Amino acid sequence: MEKETPLDAFLEKYLIKYDQWMAKGQISFSSKVIPISESIDSKQWVMPTEQVLRVLESADSIALQDCVCRTHYKRCEKPLDVCMLLNQVGDKVVAQGKARHISLEEAADVLKKANESGLVHMSLQMPDHEVFALCSCCSCCCHDLQIVKRTGRNDIMVISDYMAVTDFDNCIHCGDCEERCYFDARILQDAEIEFDSEKCVGCGLCVTTCPVEAISMSDRWSVV
Repeated sequence: MEKETPLDAFLEKYLIKYDQWMAKGQISFSSKVIPISESIDSKQWVMPTEQVLRVLESADSIALQDCVCRTHYKRCEKPLDVCMLLNQVGDKVVAQGKARHISLEEAADVLKKANESGLVHMSLQMPDHEVFALCSCCSCCCHDLQIVKRTGRNDIMVISDYMAVTDFDNCIHCGDCEERCYFDARILQDAEIEFDSEKCVGCGLCVTTCPVEAISMSDRWSVV
């Protein structure tokens, strides 16, 4: 992820805050990519900490608010009401009238809508909190994804423990997965899909869009 353009004030504010927290040892990263649960075969991989619904199930309360980044940039037509705040953080924002509490069932519907819209699930953390938010992000607006892509600051975002693996014997090279990949891991070149495993963050969006089910998720650390 190479440096492209300088950060604007909105992004610079986040990066300065992250650097201050990291320098003090308050956080080791700001966000982590979590694969969409539909992309993982639970019969093969049971890793509750890596699935969004498992994180939500452990929360005392869930609040839904509009995405701050897409509200600010307005660069795409992706849905706004897909960002969830957990526990005290969410309760505080609800009290301010900026969010509303939702049930686990409603949260599952939100995640389904986010997947259908091609959004990446990311957990966010801050000092004194474990996971305080679960956001569904686009690369054109999300502050963390923009910072990583524009500056190469991969240290602020942890990729998931999964990787998308393609069965090229069944792949029809339609290019649907390329359109869903924000990280340029899948490129349609000369009518064939080329895959760069080093760029794959394991979000699972390519799995749920493949029309022939030629892509699956595998434990990243077991893939040679």
